[in-house]
Amino acid sequence: AAHAASDASGNGAGGGILTYLDSNGEAEAVGQFEFVTVGGNVASIGGAVEVETLTSSDTTGTEGLATLEIRNSILASNDSFGVGGPSPGSAGTLTSGGSGNLEFTLAYTNVSGNASGEIETTVTPDSTVGNQIGIDALLDADFVPGRCSPTIDAGDPADDFASEPADNGGRVNMGDLG
Repeated sequence: AAHAASDASGNGAGGGILTYLDSNGEAEAVGQFEFVTVGGNVASIGGAVEVETLTSSDTTGTEGLATLEIRNSILASNDSFGVGGPSPGSAGTLTSGGSGNLEFTLAYTNVSGNASGEIETTVTPDSTVGNQIGIDALLDADFVPGRCSPTIDAGDPADDFASEPADNGGRVNMGDLG
């Protein structure tokens, strides 16, 4: 379902998903999304997924780590970016985006048709494989992929497809129907 995120002034973050990852020292904050479809959401920043982090150092100087993985998903037709996040700030200070200690993986995901662009440069993935960036997901009004959608049988080939109905093509679909 489409959502709108906004405060009284009309500003909002993460129309679909707002991910806040907070870690200190040896700790790792982990966010993982698999088989989700995020479409038609409205927010002034991060229409589909907004990523914000706060990593700080412990007394030994070891900085925390924030890890985000988005797999086998569809982030399409959202207002603002498909994946967005503020510019990294300083360690230990919650500024726009927190620290730069973010590891971001985007795998077997369709990111398309988002009003401000697909992936904001401040959250460029460290690792990508099997993605469809800017390729129309061909979603209907209910955000369901059409029969000719490039997201059909395009998920991670290592994932089990046995739960999908017969004539499943031998490979999982991207999105919540995968």
